[in-house]
Amino acid sequence: MKKLYVMIFPAALAFLFSCATAAVNTKETDAYLKANAAYDKMDIAGALSGYNEFITEFPQSKYVPDALLKMAALTDSVDGADKIYRQVIALAPGTGSEDEALIGLGKMYYASGDYKRALDFFTQSYEKFPDMAGAEEAGYHMMLCMYAEKDYDGLDSAFAAFWKKGYLKFKMRAQALYADSLYARGNYAQAAKIYSDITASTAENSAGIYMPEVYFKFSDSLKKSGDEKGAAGVFSELKEKFPASPEAKGGAQAAVDAAAAEPEPEKALPAGNYSVQVGAYTNRRFCDMWEKKLNGANYETYVKKDGKFFKLSVGSFATKEGAQMMKEELKAKQNMGGFIVKF
Repeated sequence: MKKLYVMIFPAALAFLFSCATAAVNTKETDAYLKANAAYDKMDIAGALSGYNEFITEFPQSKYVPDALLKMAALTDSVDGADKIYRQVIALAPGTGSEDEALIGLGKMYYASGDYKRALDFFTQSYEKFPDMAGAEEAGYHMMLCMYAEKDYDGLDSAFAAFWKKGYLKFKMRAQALYADSLYARGNYAQAAKIYSDITASTAENSAGIYMPEVYFKFSDSLKKSGDEKGAAGVFSELKEKFPASPEAKGGAQAAVDAAAAEPEPEKALPAGNYSVQVGAYTNRRFCDMWEKKLNGANYETYVKKDGKFFKLSVGSFATKEGAQMMKEELKAKQNMGGFIVKF
């Protein structure tokens, strides 16, 4: 009998322990899912409160990094979001969560026009996590930041490294950006070669590129390199493919004027309101193209000139919840990503 007791008692203890552990795990998961439900419903106050309660009660949970990432995305203050992202980096070094935090920081500072700080975070992500899904986007954003800061030497090195990776999604956008940097530096023969490669590619690969400008700069690069006949041929192709564009209608001066034009007087947004920034473009015509598309779908848009970029945002909302709902709608209906910004 004693032997049987010795055998049964440890087993009973193990069973009770497993039941207690399962109960804790269930409570932990339920708390996390409850906060997620508030997040999915755009209940920002509820989500932030729920994630805070969850982290306080289950500080060792495997879900904490993800909860913090969501909290950072919902936080109004740049300083506040920065602090939360850095918590993730300290809590989960070397993981996908750290990579997401670095990219989140980069995007946040890029959206606010702090390109040097954005470059630092994108570079950390790109170099530390070269095999993660976000590496290609981080590499492309690195080059955008360098272009904005006119760091052409850095851009040369970054583009060479990016090209060796064999990326596909941002390949043509990176090519166009690099060609624009060569054009800006007066390296017309090199720029013409890259513009030629872009125009020879299929239309399906040109997403994210304002092709009339590519054709115009291709033509102008050939002309400035001494190839008048080639320049005329490319310009004819521009007029055939994009007859309504300013580049095709007015020639060189119209294209230059269009690229340099200031935005029309901005529609004033009430101070403190939120909006969804969907793009930051170096070319005004490309910005106009996307603005026209969004206006055609009955979205209210705003364009703000910020340094070398034309920043396009959608909607004006008194609460962040309203902006979050618009962000989700744009993703679902227009397949457009975006960031919530505060005016």
